[in-house]
Amino acid sequence: MKILQPHIFQEWVSLETHINNLSNSEREVSVLELVNLVVKFSTHYILSWIWESIPERKLKEVHVENMISEATLCLVFNFKRILTSILYSDMRLVKEIDDLSKEVWYQLKMLLDLPKTVAVMHEIISQKIPNYSDTYNGLDLWTGSWILLLGQYIQARRNWFKENKIKNIGIEYHQPAVSLWNTISEKLGFWEIIWGDTRDVKTIHRTWFQHINYISNENLPYPKVALFTEPFVENLQSLIKAWFIFWEIEGFFPQVLYYSRQNSGGKKLNLKIQSSWDNFLDDFEEFEKQIKISSIQIWWTKTQLSEIWTNLESQFFHKAFLSFVAKRW
Repeated sequence: MKILQPHIFQEWVSLETHINNLSNSEREVSVLELVNLVVKFSTHYILSWIWESIPERKLKEVHVENMISEATLCLVFNFKRILTSILYSDMRLVKEIDDLSKEVWYQLKMLLDLPKTVAVMHEIISQKIPNYSDTYNGLDLWTGSWILLLGQYIQARRNWFKENKIKNIGIEYHQPAVSLWNTISEKLGFWEIIWGDTRDVKTIHRTWFQHINYISNENLPYPKVALFTEPFVENLQSLIKAWFIFWEIEGFFPQVLYYSRQNSGGKKLNLKIQSSWDNFLDDFEEFEKQIKISSIQIWWTKTQLSEIWTNLESQFFHKAFLSFVAKRW
């Protein structure tokens, strides 16, 4: 099964070239290039995963797009077999890969919702960040495959920060995932991954910055699921307790949220979070199990979580792939 529509995949362009092109602030962000970047990053991710488990000589050479496609199909039908399709056909699933697939299944599931991953990356890359200091400091809080750290790196360069002045830290609680992310980090060199619980103030203290340029906190559940099931608010509370300067952060994903809760009469209220985070946190303490996130602002437009990028999906992705892929939201 193909992932991309004909003539979309640019096999002759390297991942590094896509990164440099998208980092050029004199060029518009190309959605075509961003689609290719996300697919190739996913390939890099899966290959690094395999390298953790089996020797290179056992790998089967396949087209990168087909490799992602086959891995996605395995993910949908049986996560234990997620990598068998890209190994020699006469190989059985080795125990090491089986164990690792169980450990990082959720992260791969999020990454391989490629349309929404592209949309979130586009949102981060396109943000204008004030250049008050020559140093860019970014955090990614417990958000899956860490591709958003790559988005922050590109964002920093598009805002004229020099490469040697960009500091990006990702925090992850799952030790097997940290090991894998650091394998990728060593190859690409755009971030640092540390083990820790983002809900713990001590973890946030370990990442002390004099100032924060951007934070990704993409821990949002499905719209029909209460927000407290993900650590989104707990992450905010840790930041406030650790630094007391949360309101001075220059950029944030998601920057604008729309949430719902009931009032005292049982009527559903739809509310907007932008600069009034205090009101939201007060609401959360009082109505924790009622609050649900329905929409966010993405590409400067209020969009329901389930509708993010659906208007462009068929332009870049095959319908067969879209019908099988697990959804981030």
